[in-house]
Amino acid sequence: MTTGLRRSAAIEGISLALLTLVAVPIKYWGGYQKPVEFIGPLHGMAFLVFLYFLIRAIAADEVGLKEATRLFLGAFIPLGGIVNERWLRQRDSARHPSGTTGPGHFSDPVP
Repeated sequence: MTTGLRRSAAIEGISLALLTLVAVPIKYWGGYQKPVEFIGPLHGMAFLVFLYFLIRAIAADEVGLKEATRLFLGAFIPLGGIVNERWLRQRDSARHPSGTTGPGHFSDPVP
């Protein structure tokens, strides 16, 4: 259901944390720019992928406007993507208590 959104939220959150908590301090305190030059574009790509999955989830009516706003704002906080991923996982498991995620799930009986 929202597996792509969950995974992209986690990757985006980790990349933002690496950028802001590791690469930027190395740049300003250590005078070494390479980590920012490497992690910055990776984080940018991760953020765009996250936005793609968020827009797709909105279009498929998998998340509402309030939820989408929460997810979007969380993407601007270091490790906020990890919180978003965990929240999405809990929300999905509450909606599908048996562990299935809808039609086509591997535990569906074969017709």
